[in-house]
Amino acid sequence: MTTTKPIAIVHSGDAASRDAHGQIAQDLFRRQEGGYQSSFNYMTLFTLPAGSTSGSHAHTNWEKIYFVISGECEAILGGQRFPVKAGDTFFVPFDVEHEMQNLTREPAQYVVFVNYTLPMPTER
Repeated sequence: MTTTKPIAIVHSGDAASRDAHGQIAQDLFRRQEGGYQSSFNYMTLFTLPAGSTSGSHAHTNWEKIYFVISGECEAILGGQRFPVKAGDTFFVPFDVEHEMQNLTREPAQYVVFVNYTLPMPTER
């Protein structure tokens, strides 16, 4: 079976942005790309520089899965600290305060897979 819808491909050189905390974020997939209907919303590759943080935050209607690609970080989930390293995966439910801290001298990379309910999510 063939499809007439375009397939969404994001190339490694596509634009990345830096957030207020200094981490670099590159969207790898967004649901609206290609016009597909999906329960999968997006995934983003983050690079967290040595000694930096993602900033503590929570989402009212987002749940996330993190997959650490390289480096070591500390995941702070609901006030509890967990060491995470390359190959580790963890889940963050709705409304749970969370933060990634890179306490090492090397950058860390992780991919975040996000599922959210409508209306669009808000941060607090």
